[in-house]
This record gives sequence, structure tokens and C-alpha cells, in this order.
Amino acid sequence: MPTAGSLHLRRRYGRVCIRNRDRILTVRQPYGTLKKKSKFMIEPPDFPRRSGRPALALTIMLALFWPCAAFAQTPAAHDTAASNMPAAILGTVVKGVVMDANTRETLPMATIQVEGTFKGTVANADGRFELDLEALPAVLMIRYLGYRSVRLPVGSPLPDPLEILMEPSVMDLPELVVTGEDPAVSIMERVIARKQLWRPGLFNYKARAYSRLQIGSDSAIVMIAESVNEVYWDRKLGTREVLMGYDNTSNIDEGIIPLGVGALPNFYDDDIEVLSYDVVGVTHPDALDYYTFKLLEYDQVDDRLIYRIGVEPRRRLQPTFEGEVFVLDGDFALLEVRLRPGESIFFPPPAQKVSFTYIQQFSNYGGDVWLPVDSRVEGTVKIGLPGLQFPELQVRQIARVSDYEINTVIPREVLEQEGSVVVDSVSVLRSRIAGFGSERVPLTEREAEAYD
Repeated sequence: MPTAGSLHLRRRYGRVCIRNRDRILTVRQPYGTLKKKSKFMIEPPDFPRRSGRPALALTIMLALFWPCAAFAQTPAAHDTAASNMPAAILGTVVKGVVMDANTRETLPMATIQVEGTFKGTVANADGRFELDLEALPAVLMIRYLGYRSVRLPVGSPLPDPLEILMEPSVMDLPELVVTGEDPAVSIMERVIARKQLWRPGLFNYKARAYSRLQIGSDSAIVMIAESVNEVYWDRKLGTREVLMGYDNTSNIDEGIIPLGVGALPNFYDDDIEVLSYDVVGVTHPDALDYYTFKLLEYDQVDDRLIYRIGVEPRRRLQPTFEGEVFVLDGDFALLEVRLRPGESIFFPPPAQKVSFTYIQQFSNYGGDVWLPVDSRVEGTVKIGLPGLQFPELQVRQIARVSDYEINTVIPREVLEQEGSVVVDSVSVLRSRIAGFGSERVPLTEREAEAYD
């Protein structure tokens, strides 16, 4: 049972109920013939409503793209003094920017990891990052596709910001010649076979996740919503999350709390849920029956070969993905995927035109298990209702997962909770995202302006 100080999400008779003490908010599933669970249409019975088209558009967009968005009143007390901030901010924070050594252009979404640990982060769209270090000295590993990795010892005092210059990786790439069966077929067969060696040994994990959803246009950012979650994954029971903190731009009602990163896929899963479709993943044991794989070109990281492989669906009526994946030679592991839902996957009303791509990077953190480092969604959406149309909007979402604990002890009460997300209202009341130190992927200049 949820405690008096928590929000609780649970499914009941085709509905989702969000409990907050004695209030129950009902989230109705839209009608339709979709498999499994659907995106939700939010209709809190007594939620204070904002007037005007912009507010309605934001509400619809949150329901579409942050499916676990919870509408729940929280006291204004969550804006507290710095004395209530979590202890994480007391650690050493490394702030830096990742750039091309020759052009000094920034390298967005570079991965930064603390050597020998599961701790790390990703750079933002401006190449900037922040990372909490428990102690100094430490060694950072910075990676970016097409560049030589940087192994950087850091100590005290730290420059602010730390400039990380990466050299393009130069090696003689083999000439791409395809005769007979495409080499991508055997490459993906080996990726699937390697996964069958290490995935059975992954029983569960605990991690820390940060997620940011941004909706806007070419000229301006309309809204931002952020969350920090503790994530628990169990092979049999799936994902459970505890919301620890959140923040959003002022044009979103205080009662709207974005919950979770569980809706974002892990492309190493056999089956992946998109909306309410069960989609066969590119590493499914039967993936070659559902996809055509084509070797497009070679790339490199350090002195290692990377295969860039095109992904096309074999069956147009079967829910599938299309796009490309990047495979590390030798390990035959996914380093990155850039996939979009195939044409057989439809978004429910009020979405009229939707186009987006999933981008996900992976790391084995020096071990055998490959886990997501980040997940991104980039695309556009046009929504409308009878007699009410909205302009096309751009959608950007980034989620960073770190601090993995593999095959660990997960609290029984977390795994046995009925819903996928529980709000730790004590933590939520104590701090916004800013109180969680550098867990936030730094805001870009445009995003910071949206908060002003």
C-alpha cells in the first residue's frame, strides 16, 4: 500500500489511477484497437484548469510524449532553502566542454565516464557537461564516434570549465564492396549471438536517471519538463521507478509532475513497446526474419572498426523500426542506434502528423553487460482537435542513465508496487532539480532562456 506521503500509480479496469493521499485522479485510456497499454488522456476531476490554446497544447503534448505525466497537487513547500538540498552537491563537480581539437567545434552528446565505475554522463547539445566525483584524483574516459577516446586524469585544482580536445580517429578503412549476401547479415547474427551470452546473466539493476522533455519551434522553446528518478529493473517484473525531483518552466501548472523514463526503450530488449505496439527489436533472436540489414559504410572509434548498418523492415504491416545501427567490431556490440518507428505504427488522436527518431548509446563500462548510457527522442508533431488546430512543434527529449548497480538487492516494496512509478514526495518536496547537483545534463543557452 502507498504511504500517506506518496503518489501511487496503478492500473484498474482499463484505467490508471493516481493516488495522492485521499485524492484519486483518473487517467482514461483512449478508445482504439491497440495492444497492451495506451497513451493516456488526462482528465483530473478537480484539477485547476488554465485557459487558452497554449496551455491546452502543452497538456496534450505532455500526455503524448511523457506518458507517465501525473497530474497531482503538491504543496508549494518544495521550493526550500539550500540547507535541504541532497548531500550530492557537497561532492566535487567537474564542469567541462568537449571539442574537436582541430576546429574547436563542440561535440554534442559525447559520453563521459569515470573509469572503473558505472558513473558517467553525456554532454548537452552545446558539448557541455557536469559530473559529480566522489573523490579526487579520478580518471575520466571521454568517447565520441569517429574520434580517439580521451583518458583524462583529473585532480585538484580543477579548471572551470575543463576543456577536452578530441582528435579525429584516423585509420585506413577497408573499401566497402558488397557481393552476394550483404556482410551486415552476418554482423547482426554475431551481435544477436553475443547478446545471448551475456544477457541471461543480467537479472536486475538499479540506476539513477535524469530526463528532460523540450517542446518548441525553430524560434523559441515553448516548455521544458525535467525529472530525476531512481530506476529499478527486474527481468521478470519489468521497470519500477521512484521520482526524486522535478522541475519545469513556469507555463506548466505546478500540479503536473512528469514521471519516469520507463517509456523510453532499451534497444537491446527483444521486444520494445512503442505507444501500445509490441515491436520486434533489432537484436531479437528472430530479427533477421523481420529486418533487412545493409552495410552502409565503415566508421571508427580509437583504432577500432565500426560498422554502420542500415535497418529496413521486411514486413510493412508488422510494427518494426527503420534507420541505422552502429556495431563495434570484435565485441559485436551495439554502440549506438538511430531508429524511427515504421510506417505501420500510428499515433492516436489528437496527433495528426508525427515524425521522430530514437537515438541511444551503449557502454559495457569495462565489463560484459551492455547498458544504455542515454536515450534521445528528436522529432516533430502536429496536433489538432475538431475546430482547433495547433502549429507543428518540435519535440526533444534526453534521458541520461548512470550509477548502475547490476544484480543487486532491490527493495521488495519497490518490486511489489502495483504501478510502475511512485513519487517520493518527501524528496520532491525538498528540492527541485537544481537541488540535485550535477545530475542534470546542463541546459543549453536557449533552454536556460526558457526558464527566465
